[in-house]
Amino acid sequence: MDDEIKAKIKLKCLFKGYLILGALPNTIRIPVDGCFKGLEDLEMKALLNVVVVLCVIGFSNSVFGTVVGLQTGTSTWSQDPMGQWGTPWSPENCLNGSWEAWSTQQYPNPAMNQVAAWETQSDFGYTEGTILTITLTHTDGGGYGLGDSLLGRFKISVTTDSRDTFCDGVYDNGDVDSEPAGWTELSFTSWSITGSDAPMEFIDLGDNSLLVDVSKGISSAGNYETVYVVTAQTNLVGITGIRLDALAHESLPGGGPGTQGADKSFPGAIWLSQITVDASPVPEPGTVALLGIGLMFVKRQRKL
Repeated sequence: MDDEIKAKIKLKCLFKGYLILGALPNTIRIPVDGCFKGLEDLEMKALLNVVVVLCVIGFSNSVFGTVVGLQTGTSTWSQDPMGQWGTPWSPENCLNGSWEAWSTQQYPNPAMNQVAAWETQSDFGYTEGTILTITLTHTDGGGYGLGDSLLGRFKISVTTDSRDTFCDGVYDNGDVDSEPAGWTELSFTSWSITGSDAPMEFIDLGDNSLLVDVSKGISSAGNYETVYVVTAQTNLVGITGIRLDALAHESLPGGGPGTQGADKSFPGAIWLSQITVDASPVPEPGTVALLGIGLMFVKRQRKL
């Protein structure tokens, strides 16, 4: 292959590569090793690899999305809300990544709904739609036998209202309502439970809430960590807050809203150690087909 032909091939590769990248910024092409077999020109291989790397960068920025920062945890009730015996067991604890938690223990009336809410540190939401992945981590309370104190029934909402209309950082009867638009409930598209030492399952109640099926078992008090992961899609842009409603239900110990055992001092209490929110854009139409186009492009260059 003479130099003139090689130059034309390289130019052709660049043109096709940038055409695909320019038209499909959220698309990735993953060439398998076999796509490069037979390419004797090292510069050609390097060129194709550059195109692939650019595609990977574009894909990772869109599909893997970003971690949503949260702040100003607020609740209708938190254990020791005024911090008389130390730091309040408030929703703010759910942001530090430790075993500390939002706890609803000590609430005088069992079987009552409780709410925790947070502001987002910055507005988020993609114009093409946003996929939210929300992870709720329960721990054993640093060895204090609270591994059974999980969310029993819950729903999650988001808002685009101004941050000065909700989340005042108060832990007893805090401001968890937003206005004027209010909260928009998320409809979960998938959910899972991991880390439990019981075969736990959720029941979809059809009202945007999930309920732990206690007939399948609940994590034991000594279980180190139980993690819920839920996903949902929203078309809202400029999201400023997220709200977690812990809801009472007659099937839960003490009527809920948590699953702390009936043999404990506060049946139905919750010990939630962490909440994390990840946001990624809804994939553009035709993404799967375009992946195929990318592979076909690489394979075609191999034959030139």
